[in-house]
Amino acid sequence: MSLSAPICSTELLHKQFTAPPVVVVGLPRSGSSFLSRVLSRTPDLYVFDDLYIRHECLKYNNPDRLTDQDISALAERLYWTLHSRIKYSPDSIPEISYKDARRLTDSIAGSFFEKFPKWCEIQSEFLSRLALLSGVPRWGWKCPGDFRVLESINNHYPGIQVIFLHRNPIDVLLSRKHVPEQDGDRRTYHPVVQSIYWETARRHAAAFAEKHPGQILFVSFDEMISDRKSHESILSFLNARSTSTHLDSPNTSFSSKSRPLPTYIELKCANFFCRAGMRNLGYRSNGEWGCVGLGNFLMCSVNFCRYYASRCVSDRSSRKISREFLRSLLSRKKPF
Repeated sequence: MSLSAPICSTELLHKQFTAPPVVVVGLPRSGSSFLSRVLSRTPDLYVFDDLYIRHECLKYNNPDRLTDQDISALAERLYWTLHSRIKYSPDSIPEISYKDARRLTDSIAGSFFEKFPKWCEIQSEFLSRLALLSGVPRWGWKCPGDFRVLESINNHYPGIQVIFLHRNPIDVLLSRKHVPEQDGDRRTYHPVVQSIYWETARRHAAAFAEKHPGQILFVSFDEMISDRKSHESILSFLNARSTSTHLDSPNTSFSSKSRPLPTYIELKCANFFCRAGMRNLGYRSNGEWGCVGLGNFLMCSVNFCRYYASRCVSDRSSRKISREFLRSLLSRKKPF
Protein backbone atom coordinates (compact mmCIF):
# COMPACT_ATOMS: atom_id res chain seq x y z
CA MET A 1 0.00 0.00 0.00
CA SER A 2 1.23 3.48 -0.83
CA LEU A 3 2.06 5.61 2.21
CA SER A 4 -0.27 8.27 0.84
CA ALA A 5 -3.27 5.92 1.14
CA PRO A 6 -3.60 6.16 4.95
CA ILE A 7 -3.50 9.94 4.63
CA CYS A 8 -5.80 10.50 1.68
CA SER A 9 -8.12 7.51 1.37
CA THR A 10 -11.83 7.96 2.03
CA GLU A 11 -12.21 4.18 2.21
CA LEU A 12 -12.29 2.51 5.62
CA LEU A 13 -8.92 0.91 6.31
CA HIS A 14 -9.31 -0.39 9.87
CA LYS A 15 -10.71 -3.73 8.68
CA GLN A 16 -7.21 -4.64 7.50
CA PHE A 17 -6.24 -5.17 11.14
CA THR A 18 -7.41 -8.42 12.70
CA ALA A 19 -5.45 -8.52 15.98
CA PRO A 20 -7.29 -7.08 18.99
CA PRO A 21 -6.03 -3.71 20.19
CA VAL A 22 -3.80 -3.16 23.20
CA VAL A 23 -5.10 -0.89 25.99
CA VAL A 24 -2.74 0.54 28.60
CA VAL A 25 -4.59 1.60 31.75
CA GLY A 26 -3.79 2.30 35.39
CA LEU A 27 -3.45 5.63 37.12
CA PRO A 28 -2.03 8.99 36.05
CA ARG A 29 1.59 9.46 37.15
CA SER A 30 2.28 5.73 37.13
CA GLY A 31 4.58 5.55 34.12
CA SER A 32 1.99 4.67 31.48
CA SER A 33 3.33 7.26 29.02
CA PHE A 34 6.79 5.77 29.39
CA LEU A 35 5.38 2.28 28.75
CA SER A 36 3.44 3.40 25.67
CA ARG A 37 6.61 4.90 24.17
CA VAL A 38 8.53 1.69 24.84
CA LEU A 39 5.81 -0.40 23.20
CA SER A 40 5.69 1.89 20.16
CA ARG A 41 9.37 1.22 19.57
CA THR A 42 8.77 -2.48 19.02
CA PRO A 43 8.50 -3.70 15.40
CA ASP A 44 4.94 -4.96 15.87
CA LEU A 45 2.95 -2.30 17.67
CA TYR A 46 1.90 1.34 17.67
CA VAL A 47 0.44 2.68 20.93
CA PHE A 48 -0.98 6.20 20.98
CA ASP A 49 -0.21 8.00 24.23
CA ASP A 50 -3.19 9.74 25.90
CA LEU A 51 -6.00 9.19 23.41
CA TYR A 52 -9.30 10.56 24.71
CA ILE A 53 -11.69 9.98 21.80
CA ARG A 54 -14.32 8.36 24.00
CA HIS A 55 -14.10 11.24 26.48
CA GLU A 56 -14.45 13.76 23.68
CA CYS A 57 -17.49 12.00 22.26
CA LEU A 58 -19.29 12.15 25.60
CA LYS A 59 -20.09 15.80 24.91
CA TYR A 60 -22.18 14.76 21.89
CA ASN A 61 -25.79 13.59 22.12
CA ASN A 62 -25.04 9.96 21.29
CA PRO A 63 -21.42 8.70 21.16
CA ASP A 64 -22.66 5.49 19.50
CA ARG A 65 -24.44 7.33 16.69
CA LEU A 66 -22.36 10.32 15.66
CA THR A 67 -23.84 12.89 13.31
CA ASP A 68 -21.90 14.54 10.49
CA GLN A 69 -21.54 17.62 12.70
CA ASP A 70 -20.12 15.48 15.50
CA ILE A 71 -17.72 13.81 13.07
CA SER A 72 -16.44 17.15 11.78
CA ALA A 73 -15.90 18.42 15.32
CA LEU A 74 -14.10 15.24 16.32
CA ALA A 75 -11.89 15.35 13.21
CA GLU A 76 -10.90 18.91 14.12
CA ARG A 77 -9.99 17.73 17.62
CA LEU A 78 -7.91 14.88 16.20
CA TYR A 79 -6.09 17.32 13.90
CA TRP A 80 -5.06 19.53 16.82
CA THR A 81 -3.99 16.46 18.78
CA LEU A 82 -1.68 15.49 15.92
CA HIS A 83 -0.58 19.12 15.53
CA SER A 84 0.47 19.18 19.17
CA ARG A 85 2.37 15.91 18.84
CA ILE A 86 4.19 17.07 15.72
CA LYS A 87 5.23 20.27 17.49
CA TYR A 88 6.08 19.03 20.97
CA SER A 89 6.58 15.26 20.78
CA PRO A 90 7.40 14.21 17.21
CA ASP A 91 8.97 10.92 18.33
CA SER A 92 5.58 9.70 19.62
CA ILE A 93 3.83 9.62 16.23
CA PRO A 94 4.70 8.69 12.63
CA GLU A 95 6.67 11.31 10.73
CA ILE A 96 4.00 13.49 9.11
CA SER A 97 3.64 17.20 8.41
CA TYR A 98 0.93 19.57 9.58
CA LYS A 99 -0.52 19.45 6.07
CA ASP A 100 -0.59 15.64 6.14
CA ALA A 101 -2.26 15.72 9.56
CA ARG A 102 -5.02 17.91 8.15
CA ARG A 103 -5.49 15.69 5.11
CA LEU A 104 -5.51 12.58 7.31
CA THR A 105 -8.24 13.80 9.67
CA ASP A 106 -10.30 15.24 6.82
CA SER A 107 -10.18 11.93 4.94
CA ILE A 108 -11.22 10.03 8.08
CA ALA A 109 -14.20 12.35 8.50
CA GLY A 110 -15.11 11.91 4.82
CA SER A 111 -15.11 8.14 5.16
CA PHE A 112 -17.79 8.31 7.87
CA PHE A 113 -20.15 11.04 6.68
CA GLU A 114 -23.81 9.90 6.56
CA LYS A 115 -22.91 6.58 8.23
CA PHE A 116 -23.65 7.54 11.87
CA PRO A 117 -20.65 5.64 13.31
CA LYS A 118 -19.84 4.78 16.91
CA TRP A 119 -16.97 6.56 18.63
CA CYS A 120 -14.93 3.34 18.57
CA GLU A 121 -15.16 3.08 14.78
CA ILE A 122 -13.55 6.48 14.33
CA GLN A 123 -10.93 5.58 16.91
CA SER A 124 -10.21 2.32 15.04
CA GLU A 125 -9.80 4.17 11.76
CA PHE A 126 -7.58 6.86 13.27
CA LEU A 127 -5.23 4.42 14.97
CA SER A 128 -5.24 1.99 12.05
CA ARG A 129 -4.00 4.72 9.74
CA LEU A 130 -1.27 5.76 12.17
CA ALA A 131 -0.25 2.10 12.45
CA LEU A 132 -0.11 1.82 8.64
CA LEU A 133 2.07 4.93 8.51
CA SER A 134 4.31 3.34 11.16
CA GLY A 135 4.49 0.09 9.18
CA VAL A 136 3.28 -2.13 12.04
CA PRO A 137 0.53 -4.79 12.08
CA ARG A 138 -1.16 -3.81 15.34
CA TRP A 139 -2.27 -0.75 17.29
CA GLY A 140 -3.40 0.28 20.73
CA TRP A 141 -3.80 3.27 22.98
CA LYS A 142 -2.98 4.46 26.45
CA CYS A 143 -5.65 6.11 28.57
CA PRO A 144 -5.25 5.48 32.33
CA GLY A 145 -8.90 6.16 33.25
CA ASP A 146 -10.28 3.63 30.78
CA PHE A 147 -10.06 1.02 33.55
CA ARG A 148 -13.58 2.23 34.45
CA VAL A 149 -15.04 0.98 31.16
CA LEU A 150 -12.93 -2.07 30.28
CA GLU A 151 -16.00 -4.26 29.87
CA SER A 152 -17.59 -1.79 27.45
CA ILE A 153 -14.34 -1.47 25.50
CA ASN A 154 -14.07 -5.25 25.32
CA ASN A 155 -17.59 -5.35 23.87
CA HIS A 156 -16.51 -2.91 21.16
CA TYR A 157 -13.17 -4.66 20.58
CA PRO A 158 -13.57 -8.35 21.53
CA GLY A 159 -10.41 -9.89 22.91
CA ILE A 160 -8.58 -6.68 23.87
CA GLN A 161 -5.29 -7.15 25.67
CA VAL A 162 -5.01 -4.90 28.69
CA ILE A 163 -1.88 -3.83 30.53
CA PHE A 164 -2.67 -2.49 34.00
CA LEU A 165 0.28 -0.48 35.27
CA HIS A 166 0.38 -0.06 39.04
CA ARG A 167 2.62 1.79 41.45
CA ASN A 168 2.87 2.28 45.21
CA PRO A 169 -0.06 4.60 46.05
CA ILE A 170 2.16 6.83 48.21
CA ASP A 171 4.44 7.41 45.21
CA VAL A 172 1.39 8.13 43.04
CA LEU A 173 0.16 10.72 45.53
CA LEU A 174 3.52 12.48 45.62
CA SER A 175 3.82 12.46 41.84
CA ARG A 176 0.33 13.92 41.43
CA LYS A 177 0.98 16.53 44.12
CA HIS A 178 4.26 17.69 42.57
CA VAL A 179 3.38 17.20 38.88
CA PRO A 180 5.30 19.60 36.58
CA GLU A 181 3.11 22.30 35.03
CA GLN A 182 3.61 20.95 31.51
CA ASP A 183 2.36 17.50 32.54
CA GLY A 184 -0.75 18.26 34.57
CA ASP A 185 -2.72 20.52 36.86
CA ARG A 186 -1.97 20.31 40.57
CA ARG A 187 -5.52 21.36 41.37
CA THR A 188 -6.62 17.83 40.44
CA TYR A 189 -4.75 16.48 43.47
CA HIS A 190 -6.46 15.43 46.68
CA PRO A 191 -5.03 12.66 48.91
CA VAL A 192 -8.40 11.16 49.87
CA VAL A 193 -9.79 11.14 46.32
CA GLN A 194 -6.53 9.91 44.78
CA SER A 195 -6.24 7.11 47.34
CA ILE A 196 -9.81 5.94 46.73
CA TYR A 197 -9.20 6.25 42.99
CA TRP A 198 -6.10 4.05 43.25
CA GLU A 199 -8.02 1.30 45.03
CA THR A 200 -10.98 1.64 42.63
CA ALA A 201 -8.67 1.17 39.64
CA ARG A 202 -7.08 -1.91 41.20
CA ARG A 203 -10.51 -3.37 41.99
CA HIS A 204 -11.82 -2.84 38.45
CA ALA A 205 -8.70 -4.42 36.95
CA ALA A 206 -9.01 -7.41 39.29
CA ALA A 207 -12.67 -7.87 38.35
CA PHE A 208 -11.82 -7.76 34.64
CA ALA A 209 -9.06 -10.32 35.18
CA GLU A 210 -11.49 -12.63 36.96
CA LYS A 211 -14.05 -12.40 34.17
CA HIS A 212 -11.57 -12.44 31.27
CA PRO A 213 -8.55 -14.51 32.33
CA GLY A 214 -5.58 -14.11 30.06
CA GLN A 215 -6.64 -10.72 28.71
CA ILE A 216 -4.96 -8.51 31.31
CA LEU A 217 -1.40 -8.25 32.59
CA PHE A 218 -0.53 -6.51 35.87
CA VAL A 219 2.78 -4.64 35.61
CA SER A 220 4.68 -2.97 38.44
CA PHE A 221 6.09 0.45 37.56
CA ASP A 222 9.25 -0.10 39.61
CA GLU A 223 9.93 -3.47 37.99
CA MET A 224 9.22 -2.06 34.53
CA ILE A 225 11.91 0.63 34.78
CA SER A 226 14.52 -1.52 36.51
CA ASP A 227 14.08 -5.11 35.36
CA ARG A 228 14.57 -6.22 31.74
CA LYS A 229 12.60 -9.41 32.52
CA SER A 230 9.50 -7.29 33.15
CA HIS A 231 9.89 -5.77 29.68
CA GLU A 232 10.21 -9.23 28.18
CA SER A 233 7.11 -10.48 30.01
CA ILE A 234 5.09 -7.59 28.54
CA LEU A 235 6.27 -8.41 25.02
CA SER A 236 5.52 -12.09 25.59
CA PHE A 237 1.99 -11.25 26.77
CA LEU A 238 1.44 -9.20 23.60
CA ASN A 239 3.21 -11.77 21.40
CA ALA A 240 5.40 -8.92 20.15
CA ARG A 241 9.00 -9.10 19.06
CA SER A 242 11.70 -7.57 21.19
CA THR A 243 13.88 -4.72 20.01
CA SER A 244 17.25 -3.35 20.99
CA THR A 245 15.79 0.15 21.08
CA HIS A 246 15.05 1.34 24.58
CA LEU A 247 14.60 4.57 26.49
CA ASP A 248 17.49 5.48 28.74
CA SER A 249 16.13 8.70 30.24
CA PRO A 250 14.93 8.39 33.83
CA ASN A 251 11.20 8.27 34.30
CA THR A 252 10.67 10.30 37.45
CA SER A 253 8.89 13.42 38.64
CA PHE A 254 11.83 14.37 40.85
CA SER A 255 14.87 14.16 38.57
CA SER A 256 16.10 17.68 39.36
CA LYS A 257 15.31 17.91 43.08
CA SER A 258 15.25 15.80 46.20
CA ARG A 259 12.30 13.49 46.63
CA PRO A 260 9.73 15.00 49.06
CA LEU A 261 8.24 13.06 51.93
CA PRO A 262 4.49 12.62 52.25
CA THR A 263 2.67 14.37 55.05
CA TYR A 264 1.24 12.32 57.90
CA ILE A 265 -2.28 12.86 56.50
CA GLU A 266 -1.25 11.71 53.01
CA LEU A 267 0.45 8.61 54.38
CA LYS A 268 -2.61 7.71 56.44
CA CYS A 269 -4.94 8.25 53.46
CA ALA A 270 -2.93 5.86 51.32
CA ASN A 271 -2.59 3.26 54.06
CA PHE A 272 -6.28 3.39 54.96
CA PHE A 273 -8.07 3.59 51.59
CA CYS A 274 -5.58 1.44 49.65
CA ARG A 275 -4.85 -1.18 52.29
CA ALA A 276 -6.54 -4.07 50.43
CA GLY A 277 -4.80 -3.28 47.15
CA MET A 278 -1.43 -2.68 48.81
CA ARG A 279 -1.68 -6.06 50.50
CA ASN A 280 -2.76 -7.72 47.23
CA LEU A 281 0.02 -6.17 45.13
CA GLY A 282 2.75 -6.46 47.76
CA TYR A 283 3.27 -2.82 48.74
CA ARG A 284 4.37 -1.80 52.23
CA SER A 285 1.71 0.05 54.21
CA ASN A 286 4.06 2.22 56.24
CA GLY A 287 6.74 4.78 55.55
CA GLU A 288 8.39 8.00 56.63
CA TRP A 289 6.49 11.25 56.78
CA GLY A 290 7.53 14.86 57.00
CA CYS A 291 4.90 17.06 58.67
CA VAL A 292 1.29 16.60 59.71
CA GLY A 293 0.11 18.59 56.69
CA LEU A 294 -3.26 19.85 57.94
CA GLY A 295 -2.90 23.25 56.24
CA ASN A 296 -1.83 21.61 53.01
CA PHE A 297 -4.81 19.24 53.21
CA LEU A 298 -7.29 22.10 53.66
CA MET A 299 -5.77 24.15 50.82
CA CYS A 300 -5.76 21.30 48.31
CA SER A 301 -9.37 20.48 49.32
CA VAL A 302 -10.46 24.03 48.42
CA ASN A 303 -8.52 24.02 45.13
CA PHE A 304 -9.80 20.56 44.19
CA CYS A 305 -13.47 21.44 44.80
CA ARG A 306 -13.22 24.75 42.93
CA TYR A 307 -11.50 23.16 39.94
CA TYR A 308 -13.95 20.29 39.45
CA ALA A 309 -17.01 22.40 40.19
CA SER A 310 -15.93 24.79 37.43
CA ARG A 311 -15.28 21.97 34.98
CA CYS A 312 -18.60 20.28 35.65
CA VAL A 313 -20.45 23.55 35.10
CA SER A 314 -18.69 24.44 31.85
CA ASP A 315 -18.03 21.11 30.11
CA ARG A 316 -20.55 18.40 29.29
CA SER A 317 -18.03 15.59 28.88
CA SER A 318 -16.51 16.48 32.27
CA ARG A 319 -19.92 16.11 33.87
CA LYS A 320 -20.39 12.68 32.31
CA ILE A 321 -16.88 11.54 33.27
CA SER A 322 -17.44 12.81 36.82
CA ARG A 323 -20.70 10.86 37.10
CA GLU A 324 -18.97 7.77 35.70
CA PHE A 325 -16.16 8.25 38.19
CA LEU A 326 -18.51 8.69 41.16
CA ARG A 327 -20.49 5.59 40.21
CA SER A 328 -17.28 3.57 40.18
CA LEU A 329 -16.23 4.98 43.56
CA LEU A 330 -19.58 4.44 45.28
CA SER A 331 -20.25 0.97 43.91
CA ARG A 332 -19.97 -1.67 46.63
CA LYS A 333 -20.44 -4.49 44.15
CA LYS A 334 -17.93 -5.94 41.74
CA PRO A 335 -17.50 -3.51 38.82
CA PHE A 336 -18.79 -6.00 36.23
